[in-house]
Amino acid sequence: MYRRLRMEAIEGGDAQTVINQMTEEAEKDPGFYFKCRLDEETRLVGLYWCDSMMREDYMIYGDVVVFDTTYRTNKYNLICAPIVGINNHWKNVMFGCAFIADEKTESIEWVLSTFKKSMQDKHPASIFTDQDFSIAKAIETVSTFATTVSYSCVS
Repeated sequence: MYRRLRMEAIEGGDAQTVINQMTEEAEKDPGFYFKCRLDEETRLVGLYWCDSMMREDYMIYGDVVVFDTTYRTNKYNLICAPIVGINNHWKNVMFGCAFIADEKTESIEWVLSTFKKSMQDKHPASIFTDQDFSIAKAIETVSTFATTVSYSCVS
């Protein structure tokens, strides 16, 4: 019964609940960074976050990043946009993550520029991504995001 009441309480304000959780994380972890993007009707259309460990990993292993998006695999129909790399043990490490409402160039630019800002403007030497036009255009627009861009058929 408690679970059902909790779900009913969250359904009406899921976005606010997530923002509250992000705020709580930021209070616990001084290196936690998050940013929200709202549309003109004040609906949440973008959410980016990284914690202090992600930021530390990026400072050490962030020369090469992989950026790709998933296609609306969650109940909110949002696109997950993780930014990942590989550490010295050949293990994946996440540098940052975002949920966005669409894959328009403007949304991808927002993710990449927010990521860059969260990482103190340190940009990777190379970025691997798929051949998506909006991602390619956003990388080109977000100046000095990466020195080298490699496109592959990531699926």
